Amino acid sequence: MSRASKVKKQRKSKKIEYCSYVIRIEDWTTSYSLSVDRKGRFDPGPYWEHGALEIIGVVLAPAKLQNRKIKVDFLADRRLPAHKPPFPR
Repeated sequence: MSRASKVKKQRKSKKIEYCSYVIRIEDWTTSYSLSVDRKGRFDPGPYWEHGALEIIGVVLAPAKLQNRKIKVDFLADRRLPAHKPPFPR
């Protein structure tokens, strides 16, 4: 093998891409529960909390997804710090 074939190609760094969706909300529900977690199966500590928000709607933008029905579930997590966003901006 020649030396030129052994040279590795440098990979380009991946760009972080963001996309936005506009959704017309048709319905939404919330759920919350608090229970005793005696064995520590879910979180360290004596209690376990669950919080969720479900949104049902229709996509308005981007155009290629327009008029599609969508269901989005947001789950709460107490371990996330309240002052920091979950992803870099």
